[in-house]
Amino acid sequence: MNLVRFALFAMFASLGLIPCAHGQGQAIDALIEGHVRSQDGKGVAEASVRARNVATGLERETRTDASGRYAFPLVQPGRYAMIASGAGFATVTHENLETKAGHTVTVEIVLVPESVSSTVTVTEAVPVVEPGRTVVSNTYEERTVRSLPTVGRSILDFFVIQPGVNARPLSTGGSGTGTPTTTYGGVGLRQMNVDGVSNQLQGGARNLVISQEAVAEFQTVTNFSAEFGRVAGGLQNAFTRSGTNDLHGSGYLFTRQRQLSARPFLLAPGAPTPEFARYNYGGTLAGPIKQDRAFFFGSYERWQQDLPGVLTITGPQADQLRIPRSSIGAITQTFRAHTVTARTDAQISSKNRLSGRFNYYFDRESPLGNGQQSLENLARFDEAPFSFTAQNVTIHSSALVSEIRFLFARRPISNGVANEFAPNINVSGIGQFNGNSNGSRVTREQGFQAIYNLIWSRGRHSFKFGADLLPVWFRERTTNVNGSYQFTGLPADSQGRRGAITPLDQFLFAERATLDPATALPYSYSRFTRSVGQEFFQARVFNQGYYVQDDIRLTSKLKLNAGLRYELFLRPKGNLNPAIPATGKIPQDRNNLAPRLALAFDPVGDGKTVIRGGAGLYYSTTVAQTFNTLLRGNGIAVININVAPGDPGAPPFTRDRVPVVPGARVLSDVRVLAPSFDDIKVINYFLTAEREIARDWALSWTYQGTRSRNLPYAINTNLASAGALPDGRPRYATTPRPVSGYGNIFESRSEGFQNYHGMVAVLTRRFAKGFYVQASHHLSSTKGVAFADDFTGFGIFTSGSDPLSVSRDRGPGDFDMRNRFTLTAVWDVRFASLTGAARGLVNGWQVSSRTIASQGYAFNATTGRDDNGDTVINDRPAGIRYNDFKLPGYGTVDIRLTRNLRWRERYNIELIGEVFNSANRLNPTGVNRVWGLNAAPNASFRAVTAAENQRQFQLAARFSF
Repeated sequence: MNLVRFALFAMFASLGLIPCAHGQGQAIDALIEGHVRSQDGKGVAEASVRARNVATGLERETRTDASGRYAFPLVQPGRYAMIASGAGFATVTHENLETKAGHTVTVEIVLVPESVSSTVTVTEAVPVVEPGRTVVSNTYEERTVRSLPTVGRSILDFFVIQPGVNARPLSTGGSGTGTPTTTYGGVGLRQMNVDGVSNQLQGGARNLVISQEAVAEFQTVTNFSAEFGRVAGGLQNAFTRSGTNDLHGSGYLFTRQRQLSARPFLLAPGAPTPEFARYNYGGTLAGPIKQDRAFFFGSYERWQQDLPGVLTITGPQADQLRIPRSSIGAITQTFRAHTVTARTDAQISSKNRLSGRFNYYFDRESPLGNGQQSLENLARFDEAPFSFTAQNVTIHSSALVSEIRFLFARRPISNGVANEFAPNINVSGIGQFNGNSNGSRVTREQGFQAIYNLIWSRGRHSFKFGADLLPVWFRERTTNVNGSYQFTGLPADSQGRRGAITPLDQFLFAERATLDPATALPYSYSRFTRSVGQEFFQARVFNQGYYVQDDIRLTSKLKLNAGLRYELFLRPKGNLNPAIPATGKIPQDRNNLAPRLALAFDPVGDGKTVIRGGAGLYYSTTVAQTFNTLLRGNGIAVININVAPGDPGAPPFTRDRVPVVPGARVLSDVRVLAPSFDDIKVINYFLTAEREIARDWALSWTYQGTRSRNLPYAINTNLASAGALPDGRPRYATTPRPVSGYGNIFESRSEGFQNYHGMVAVLTRRFAKGFYVQASHHLSSTKGVAFADDFTGFGIFTSGSDPLSVSRDRGPGDFDMRNRFTLTAVWDVRFASLTGAARGLVNGWQVSSRTIASQGYAFNATTGRDDNGDTVINDRPAGIRYNDFKLPGYGTVDIRLTRNLRWRERYNIELIGEVFNSANRLNPTGVNRVWGLNAAPNASFRAVTAAENQRQFQLAARFSF
């Protein structure tokens, strides 16, 4: 019996071995649980307990077991009333119980004799901590989501402010709707979900942008239970709004203008301030289709923006490079998009609840970019992703509940360029210009997801098992079809015929066909790279997850969650090149068993203190796009030219379409996976202490450690030894090659490692009496041997500075960020003691803010040239360690001030003023990482090359009913 069959057999066999009950880890819904007791503390058996959604009228009913326990798994988030009754007891109602997706609400109900009272109503809110929750998570509820100032007005804005996350600044350039870089436990891996299904088919980039107006909650989970998988990082969950029995809606307009903005950073002195305008407008409508049975919600939002970008190649440099002045400096980047969300929820019968959602996002963007490049290097960005989602919850009995979720999604993308065939020219330390190496690029990702969960309740146990199936197809056009010339400078001639040549002079001499005294040949480029061959490739991966878990209430104070998950990430077949057998075999990892254990302990028993702890094993899938790189990188499907002047196949230098040299012998690069290549594996362990320190206030402290293994990197196995550099580092040569007839052969291995230690302190006041605040500080350290890649999670095809050993690149991780602080706050101004005119003037205001302050990530300095002869320009200066430098820190304070004008209780107008980056702080997003050729760094080393936006004011109005 193979491992897959054994794992499935073990899971299903467990059904007969473990007493079962409600589940822990609800993906979309909440769990309400507790006891019904008499006044003497004894459990009341067979008591009736009902959970009624106040907004929709939907009800669930169950009965307590012999010890008085009850549970409602898969409860739709919202505000609930709990009604309990028993023979000889009065009916007790607990009101104002708010449930959130993925949360566990514990409601302990005490019944009094019917002779004392016929009804009892309890309005006190549940404790601010959750003693029944075993996972570390953070949730922003709808009132907070709707109130905070956000730059992009989408679901993406919230993932960078969650406690425990490290992140680069959320891009406010271009659309402001790009995928944010977020890291958990030191790894750049995350899974983005919307309503319990994937919004990240490809694995790194988001699929859909959903309006902030359409979102009910945001949640991040870092130590999820066995129910969830496919990623060894964090779960980022968003949940869309639903309709209710009340008809309600809104219409709004947000705008930013040049007159309301400071001067863009990095703009050349004396240059005029460019035009800038942004509009977001749209509306929502929600209500009943049938009272207490079926509901709808719809949202539409339009983005329209003209934004200045700053291309930082200077005017004198542009004149030397023969770049038009109109192609540098301030450019206007246009962005036109809209997003649609349509959702229905229906109680089909007393046993079945059905939800459906459709999302569509249409985006058209002009050539986008900032930093050291010219306009001709930029590409358009056009996309039109959409998805269909459905969920069905079936209540088979009070002890048995099942759930099915389904997703179909597609995301087509195209990137047009100004000149379809012009090559890219890259002058080290100066910038890129002339053309885009990829030409007009087209990609399409598509997939569907099917999830099944079964929950069975019995005694102290809660048992849950299920499956998660996600096949994904990714089709793309081959990259680098136009080619790229690289100018990295020349060292001084060893015979003294000339001195060192800077990259800029090398380019200028090459254009003039000046003779090099050292060689008596015309100056030329350092390297030329290009891809020629099959135009399109499509790979498929089939991600599968099967799990079983038990949520055990060991005592009234202690809960344990134990689970086992099996992950199977089926990879595509290889593309055989008979000369290199490894190209025909893409190895498969079939050993991904992931045990997980977590506990929650209430040491006092008053529901105000909880200690959580646990550990688990997590695996990450390799995305389909990675396998396209392997399919075309077999050495014959696509010829990857990587040559120096004089090499076979080296073309002449030209700004125009690069010709193919007749009869040239091209040494194509090859990419393969090592036979032992495994999926990324992370061991995650944590300990949390959380305490309610005052009414509605909680303080928590979490230690989290991760041990990341199987991290990939590439080894170049087709180089010859050529002695050593002056400092003793090895030097390589491309002739003779160990495997003749081919260029570099990059073998990707999964032998990298990384260790992370982090502490997160969080102070939270839940939204009560018009006031909410959350402050968090994240202190962490990440060290090891790994190469980060924002798109795939890790650089599977990234090689080290020494192509045959990564030990020289051991040091701080690429996502090492030592300190990060976030603060979010909302205050609805309410003074009940005020009367008359004072009440009208003071009350009705709302103040909210979002603050982020962090140190920068580590970065690696390079000489800007190929010192060791491995054809990869990633060599560090002598004596400089890997990631020896830090990017500049980031800080922003965003503020919103709202005036509410209400009449007839039903209608409201909000007049909104917002300011982003209120201190007008320069927040760099890019620096010059080229150290140069000398012992001392270039004067421009660490100079800022790109930055986030300057201070911007935004005005808005929203009408709602």
